[in-house]
Amino acid sequence: MATDVLSDTVPSDTVPSDTVPDRPRTMRTDRDQILRFCVVGTGVAGLYLGLFLLGVELGLAEAAANIISLGCAVVVQYIAQTAWTFRRPLAVPEQILRFACTIGLGFVVSTLITAHVGPHLGWPPALSGAVVMLWLPIQNYVMFRIWVFAAAAK
Repeated sequence: MATDVLSDTVPSDTVPSDTVPDRPRTMRTDRDQILRFCVVGTGVAGLYLGLFLLGVELGLAEAAANIISLGCAVVVQYIAQTAWTFRRPLAVPEQILRFACTIGLGFVVSTLITAHVGPHLGWPPALSGAVVMLWLPIQNYVMFRIWVFAAAAK
């Protein structure tokens, strides 16, 4: 009879294998998911910038170019984060609503940082923008993981 690695008194064959967490596999899965999230985020940021610059080059007003670019980026982000990063079905209305709420929260937080917190603290715009650039991906990943896509997994 084999014994457990952590204890010489508890045989490993007395505990069903499906109740013992596979830490290395879980950590690897988490790492892979974070990497996919980063790849999607970087790609979506590049898509947004490319579409925005193209729109301006084609003669659109900057506000119009921004709205179109941002709309396209959000749709692509939903599809890629849902299907590839979190491996969930796309057509789940509650999930889409939670995703939209998370994106809306990101807009509110970025506005608070760039229009209120940064100026109040005397930050130059580049610092406010950098804080948003670092904060939002973390906020979004946590919200996606524990709320947006977690409920769809049940």
